[in-house]
Amino acid sequence: MALVIVLLLVLGIKSCRDSARRDAFKNYVRDVAALVQGSDSESRNLFALLQRPGAQGQVQLQNAVNGYESDASQLVDRAKGTSHPDELSTANRYFVQVMELRRDGIANIAQQLRTALSGQGKQDGVSRIATQMQLFLASDVLYSQRFLPNLDRPLKKEGLLDQVQVPRSRFLPDLQWVRPTVVARSLQGLGTAAGPSGPIAPGLHGTSLLGVTARPVDINGQPGAMFVDPAGHLTNVFVLDIADWQVQTVRSVINPSNLRHLGPLADMADLRRQRHSH
Repeated sequence: MALVIVLLLVLGIKSCRDSARRDAFKNYVRDVAALVQGSDSESRNLFALLQRPGAQGQVQLQNAVNGYESDASQLVDRAKGTSHPDELSTANRYFVQVMELRRDGIANIAQQLRTALSGQGKQDGVSRIATQMQLFLASDVLYSQRFLPNLDRPLKKEGLLDQVQVPRSRFLPDLQWVRPTVVARSLQGLGTAAGPSGPIAPGLHGTSLLGVTARPVDINGQPGAMFVDPAGHLTNVFVLDIADWQVQTVRSVINPSNLRHLGPLADMADLRRQRHSH
């Protein structure tokens, strides 16, 4: 009888530990979902402001972006403090990196906004803002190619993948925002009563190319994205160099000789002809 009682106690303790362990995984996914919801909301607000500035003055506009920066910093702090099982440590490190890239992008846009809206140095300010859009793209690539796989694998091992809703996230709403000409068009009306009449239209603007989309891909063991034309032919690649859990550099490769091994290359001359015909 005593042996049966001991056995029941052991099984009960194990059941409680297993339940607590599973709850820890589920709680982490819920916490991440809440942070992702906040980050995605910042994206919508930021790009809505850039696309439809309305009659806001420059001071109000600057204050709004500064507010987004403060909110993004809080999201980073919350991500760093998120409780998680040891099996999710790698995933959480990448998640923190994602939040930091988005925070830094917003912070740098806030810093460059005044220059971009002024007469002196406006072009440099616009170019620097367009560069920050690459940080947002980098955060999306890191989220999909490093964070999600390192979250999904442990969840699957625990048999929880079908029991939780793993959040998806995309901060950069359109690849066109990495083009300085697109940013310049948007900023033309910022801080004044007159501005762009609506969101950026699909298609070509300045140096952008018709119908180019991005596909996540690993390149030499590093996360990146392949930019392809409507026929699936490669135009260029975007690569993150990661070391010691930090994004060291963001590289864009356009040299055909360095891309040929990745697949068929696009006819860039034809794409440019299509651009000028629109």
